[in-house]
Amino acid sequence: MQTLRVHGYDMAYLAVGEGPPLVCVHGTLGDFRTWYAVLGPLSKKHRVIAVSLRRFFPEHWDGVGDDYRMAQHVADVIAFIEQIAPKPVDLMGHSRGGHISFRVAELRPDLLRKLVLAEPGGSLDATLDPAAAPGGPSEQADRIAASAEKIKAGDIDGALRSFVDGIDGEGAWGRLPAAAKQQLRDNAFTLVG
Repeated sequence: MQTLRVHGYDMAYLAVGEGPPLVCVHGTLGDFRTWYAVLGPLSKKHRVIAVSLRRFFPEHWDGVGDDYRMAQHVADVIAFIEQIAPKPVDLMGHSRGGHISFRVAELRPDLLRKLVLAEPGGSLDATLDPAAAPGGPSEQADRIAASAEKIKAGDIDGALRSFVDGIDGEGAWGRLPAAAKQQLRDNAFTLVG
């Protein structure tokens, strides 16, 4: 594990392989470990750089503070990529990381050679789809808020069970292997943020 200083924060990352840089951005409750299963295959043709966003593992954050924002993560990824050579880089984001990666591409297309979005999450603004109906209450926002309350009350596994089952179906949390559950536990307080 290494770090790069971005906006006063030491952003952790793993880098493996040689070749053109491929920066990988994880989703909600993830971190650089999200990419372990694909590091080997991807590193055959790329220098794979898997980042952990601000406030995610290896940091053990308590959910307190005001710098856990989508805009901060976008700015951090831009500042991170600015320090990577050679440029442009390939950028791949999963879930929330897909949304962040999309925003990076929107703001700084000069930094990117390719963009890969895997199940991108988050809400896009109306200018991207003018025909879309105006947004109403978000089921995911309600799920996150309920999980955050359980985390604050000390019921981390209960919160994660509700969150994961709400996304992947009833019983999904119970089917996860121990290592995957631990990764989610390590990042649970990001739901509070």
